Parts: sequence; C-alpha cells; structure tokens
Amino acid sequence: MLELNKVICGNALEVLKSMPDEVVDCIITSPPYYRKRRYGNDAVLVWDGDKDCEHDWDEQNFCKKCGAWRGELGLEPSPQLYVQHLLQITAELKRVLKKTGTFFLNISDTYSQVSKDGMRQKSMMLVPERLLLGLYEQGWYIRNKIVWIKPNAMPESVKNRFSNRYEFIYFLTKSKHYYFDLDSVRLLQRNKIDVKSLTLLQVTPTNSPQRRDKPSEHDDVSDKARELNASKFLTATMQ
Repeated sequence: MLELNKVICGNALEVLKSMPDEVVDCIITSPPYYRKRRYGNDAVLVWDGDKDCEHDWDEQNFCKKCGAWRGELGLEPSPQLYVQHLLQITAELKRVLKKTGTFFLNISDTYSQVSKDGMRQKSMMLVPERLLLGLYEQGWYIRNKIVWIKPNAMPESVKNRFSNRYEFIYFLTKSKHYYFDLDSVRLLQRNKIDVKSLTLLQVTPTNSPQRRDKPSEHDDVSDKARELNASKFLTATMQ
C-alpha cells in the first residue's frame, strides 16, 4: 500500500514503475505541452533504445547504435514521438489506477513553426487528438472533453486567427463502471438568461443587401423569437 499524504519527487515514468498495481483512485495531470518551454538539464532523459548501449548521439540526439532519443519530454523532434512517449507514461497510469478510478488530463495544442515532419507551417499539430486516439487504442474510456475557459488568459500577438482563451480537460476511465459522485459537483442553481436583457446587433457588410432569416411557416415561435432569429449577433447579460 502507498503511504498517504506523501509527496514523491522523481521522474514520472520511473516512479510509476515502482508502484504496485491498482492503488490509485484518481489521477489529475498536465504533462509538458509540446514545444512550449524548456525545464533544464534535470529534465533530460534517455527514451527507448537499449539501456545498456554505449550511446553515440547524432545532431538530433538520436543514438546511432540503438535508436534511443535523449531530451526533455515535450521537446521531441516530432509530435508523433512526443505522443509515443506520453503513451508510455499513460500505460503505467492505467496499471496503477484502480478499476473504479478516474483520470483527468489537461493538455493543449501547438502551432507548427516550420514545415517539416509532415506538418504545414502555421497549422495546429492536433497533439491532443493524436494522443486521444492512442489512449483509446490503449484501452481507456474517453468520457468527456471539458472546456476550461480562461477569462484572464495570456494575450497572443496574432492578427490572422482568434486568440485561444480556453483549454481542454479530458475525463477518462479505466473501466466502464467506476466511482463518480455527480451530486458533489452539481450546480444547485444555473445562471438564467433574461430575454429582455438581450441586445440585438445586426452587422451588415458595406454595399451588400440586408438579409433576414425567415423561420419556416410551420415554426411555432413568438414574435420576440422571430426577432432574435433575424440577428446573427447577440449579446446577453447573465443574471
């Protein structure tokens, strides 16, 4: 059994391998995002390959003899290798998690800076999606994609796309049947939208004909609803 209320410091993969099977009730983690930051020499590890090899490293930190890679998790030369390393960790997480346990994973995406490794420059790399497919193949049940809205998110100096002011938290389980107490996190009273507080904003491009969406003659809607339906842009004050 694990000792309660104890902080364990160490490499996640090595620490997990030292733990017995099915001893953890809940896992909440946010691994280093792909190509986001450097954590220093203490975070450099040797991944894969032959542990007994006398490595001969090339310019990309791959061993010429056994194919091992040396570097920080998150700084791999390709998103595929990054996901491969994450799946090694999640395999151990799955082993130590109880059958009734739950797993919450916070991970975000990265934009490609250079055209290589099959990625178009300026495109999202779809790292979370790649990882989720791997987790599914690993046997996890993917239960939810929770949107974490960040009102005070760091500004982004971009002018040709929208700023990302949210992240995803993925809720996964090891089994079909698991412990989940919805009542403990249920909102007792939801915020309500006062229809009277809705402000209509009709945006019409210059020198273009105005357009009004007409509901079907079979739609049973009020005059107010028809008026709201005519506008594509609404602002609302939450009460």
